[in-house]
Amino acid sequence: SRWRRHGMLSGEAPGGFDTFRPALQSKLEGKKQAATALAAFALWVSGKGRPWLVCSGPVGCGKSHLMKAALHSMVLDRDTGLYITAATFDRRIKEFGRDPEAFSPDEYVEKLADLTGPLLIDDIGAGYYDKSGYTMSRFERLLDMRYEARFPTAIATNLSGAQLREHLGVRVFSRLSDTVLCEVVSMDKCGDVRPVRGE
Repeated sequence: SRWRRHGMLSGEAPGGFDTFRPALQSKLEGKKQAATALAAFALWVSGKGRPWLVCSGPVGCGKSHLMKAALHSMVLDRDTGLYITAATFDRRIKEFGRDPEAFSPDEYVEKLADLTGPLLIDDIGAGYYDKSGYTMSRFERLLDMRYEARFPTAIATNLSGAQLREHLGVRVFSRLSDTVLCEVVSMDKCGDVRPVRGE
């Protein structure tokens, strides 16, 4: 389907920006941060902001909602954008050899790196086990290639700055600290607004 082609594995359209509600945050600081993040994503989608956007915050604060809302807007407006999670990237890297039709790891990285449209990478720092560093070495290459090309890229993570630096390494983390290229948005004061099952 159209949405599966853009990374929505369910094949269903994600919610748009109009479904993201900063007012759901219980604390004033959280409301302000959520509103700032919403504005930052809308600006990134418009192409008027910096080419890279990094959003960090705790689990359940709305990062993935904003990532998918950004994809929703870009697909409807320009039929562009690809959404992946860190776990999906890891699975695609490691399935080569088990699936004869799968891209090789280097081919998969190059396919994503050469995507001139927006690439949205969610859940950095969660969702997979990579003790050997096999996946991370290819993830670093992907970010390096998109950094050099200045292709639009959005990243969401529940890691703090120090944790992200440890996870990605100093060199890659320095790419995300490039204020000419990258807009960094923190949602660290936001709470978990996901509905509780049974309510």
